[in-house]
Amino acid sequence: MKQKITRISAVVLWVMGGFLVLVGVFFGEWARAAQGALFIALGVYFWRWKPEA
Repeated sequence: MKQKITRISAVVLWVMGGFLVLVGVFFGEWARAAQGALFIALGVYFWRWKPEA
């Protein structure tokens, strides 16, 4: 169950991060694009994280 929750949160982070990167690049706001990239990296961390049983 915990694994499923972390997978869902990883996907949510990827969607938010991708949106921030697109908005940041489109409007030239590089701080926002960097924040989106950080969210994507955090999503990868959550996707690979294995909670103890």
